[in-house]
Amino acid sequence: MTEVKKSIEGEAATRVLLIEDDAKLASKLKRFLQIHHYEVTWIASGSFVSLEVNLNAYQFIICDVNLPDISGFDVVSRIRSSFNGVFIFITALTEESAQLKGLELGSDDYIVKPFSAEVLLARMKAASRRGFKSRQKDEKHAAQQAQPINVEGLHISPKNRVVEINGQALKLTKKEFFILYILAQDMEGKVSRNTIYRAVWGKEYDGFDRTIDVHVSALRRKFNNIEGNPYQINSVWGEGYILLKL
Repeated sequence: MTEVKKSIEGEAATRVLLIEDDAKLASKLKRFLQIHHYEVTWIASGSFVSLEVNLNAYQFIICDVNLPDISGFDVVSRIRSSFNGVFIFITALTEESAQLKGLELGSDDYIVKPFSAEVLLARMKAASRRGFKSRQKDEKHAAQQAQPINVEGLHISPKNRVVEINGQALKLTKKEFFILYILAQDMEGKVSRNTIYRAVWGKEYDGFDRTIDVHVSALRRKFNNIEGNPYQINSVWGEGYILLKL
């Protein structure tokens, strides 16, 4: 039976749904989070997650990708539109493509195993502070207010998130679009990771999170697929990124 803890202030504990088929790891994480005043429900498969989420009000979902019945990617796809809390993947998959897929499907973070319970808790708190829904509203408002960029074959329209290079459309995710827009605003100028994190994720860069690397890498690949693209995104070691015209 799930143990219900009370917070220091006496309020009901924050509810966490842990979806993990590794019983040893799940038990360890559950005990740790309960010590820190979270109420944890553990299930070992993903088939009935939609029902579980509809019946119970969870603030966090911590989900493995490789589940015995359905993929964790399927889980987030099924519940993301109706679940307003924080969704975090924990997985042994280290491939960049898997991380990118998880983030694009709507997860708030992606933690690669092995990791410590302390790191998970810190990432949960950070994601909660960012406020997933408020970030969506802020990004939409910012896009409506931002001015389009038209410079030497590059057209960026924040209002409808359209990007064209030499007349060729570039299909980007929301995060990729905002990263490109920030870089293009300071063409050939160095843009720090912290500047991008504050603008796109609403938080300070902690020096360890590789989320931005995943998105920039995907953005570069899409740039390379545009024939005759005169622009490239370079990394500036220890500082951030720069958008250059060749």
